[in-house]
Amino acid sequence: MGKCSCRRPPFASADQTRPVLNGIHIDLEGKGERKATLVACDGRRLTCCNSLNLPIKAKGGVIVPTTKFLTWPGLGDECSIGTGTIKTTGWFCLAAGPWTYRVKLVEGVYPNWRQVLPGNQDMQHRIAFADADVLAMKQLLPTLPGNDGVALVCDPNGVVALAGRNAGDKAETTVALTAGTRYTGTGERMLLNRFFLLDALTAGFRNFGFQDTCSPMRSDDGAGGTHVLMPQRVGGNAPAPAPVQEPPADTAAAAAPAAAPPQPGNTATSTPAAETPPPETHKEKKTMTKEGNGNGTTEQGPALDKVLSAVETAKTKLREAVGSLADVAESVKQAVKEGKAQAGEVEKARLTLQKLQQISL
Repeated sequence: MGKCSCRRPPFASADQTRPVLNGIHIDLEGKGERKATLVACDGRRLTCCNSLNLPIKAKGGVIVPTTKFLTWPGLGDECSIGTGTIKTTGWFCLAAGPWTYRVKLVEGVYPNWRQVLPGNQDMQHRIAFADADVLAMKQLLPTLPGNDGVALVCDPNGVVALAGRNAGDKAETTVALTAGTRYTGTGERMLLNRFFLLDALTAGFRNFGFQDTCSPMRSDDGAGGTHVLMPQRVGGNAPAPAPVQEPPADTAAAAAPAAAPPQPGNTATSTPAAETPPPETHKEKKTMTKEGNGNGTTEQGPALDKVLSAVETAKTKLREAVGSLADVAESVKQAVKEGKAQAGEVEKARLTLQKLQQISL
């Protein structure tokens, strides 16, 4: 087990066709006393945090799937983590306060993330965001005109402004950051995904550098964290992230009770109760069969359509038969009523005849 106090958003890919990038890579090939590095990448941005010393000996590192529980703030700032193998399956384990959590590791080889890190020495343009401006940007960026893109307009005199424009606008809307944000360089205009930029700022990154408008931005937080953000091409928007489907996880109860966390797909358990992850749904699959006809293959669709048509016809005839039976039953009821009425008339006539006979006598 190793102590971890890194509380970074995952920045991992939400594309379910890229399972390796869906997880957090624990790289064990770093230098110095803290050789373990947490890495997350989604193809447009990369975040790494080199501040751990873990007794993990897995060759090439391990990949931990991102889950809601692992990013739950209720875990606190410190936890113990470790990995192990049961039979041939690798597992990740986390213990934080009263919680003990286990999840299967992602199988695969993580890309060589170090080769995409830009150098931090020869950056011609540098921006230092002030905390006060970051607070304002959290309110401003989601409402600024435009889609996902936002332009950072850097003036040679050191002022940084945000610029956005809706389709059809004659002029763009520009808002200067005047609470302490500063720029050093010859002046440049950088187009970024506004929500990606906001994620980086929320994670604590403040100082960014870039070579030109086509090069990635890099930020170092001074505590072992590095963030790389790719620029957005003109007229392009980053694809919307897909819903994360949580992989299955086994849980184990810990010693002390605690308040229940959010209910993610993978959940940890405390002593009072254990929550069961929702069952996975499976999409129906259509099958095809091959037959030796003139064209080669045929689908089951036409035959199935005939069967369904026959079933619908049978249902219609059955409904008609039920309706006819209902009519017969109604006729029987009416006949019974009429029979009772006729019997009453006959009895009445019989009584009348008896009275007449008594009078004649």
